[in-house]
Amino acid sequence: DVERLSAALAAGTKQVRGAWRAAVRCLRVMKAAKRNADRRLEEQERKHVHDMSPLQCRVQELELQLADARKVYGDAESRSERAAREVVKVREELTRVRDDMSQLKVRCVGAEEQVKRLLAALDTAQTQLREA
Repeated sequence: DVERLSAALAAGTKQVRGAWRAAVRCLRVMKAAKRNADRRLEEQERKHVHDMSPLQCRVQELELQLADARKVYGDAESRSERAAREVVKVREELTRVRDDMSQLKVRCVGAEEQVKRLLAALDTAQTQLREA
């Protein structure tokens, strides 16, 4: 039981680390997407600056930024939801492991008391044998 609980606890820890790494990767992807969007906007601005008024150019630039931000947000949101589900699973497993460990402690205390009673009975029996 203890080995199974230790393995479950290790698996839970591994899942939490994996969720953390996924969140860090998500942040990196978001930053890269923002850099790419900024670069694309600068390129678009340079291309169309002669064709459009500055206000029209800025509107198009903001629309592109908004579209990129929505895509990045959607990706990050789904990753975050997956990570949150993993965290819930890990917490549930950790709770089960703690409950199992509590039960094991209770059993150990019960077994310890039984051993003490048996030793006392053995001691009494030995004393009676010596007297007889």
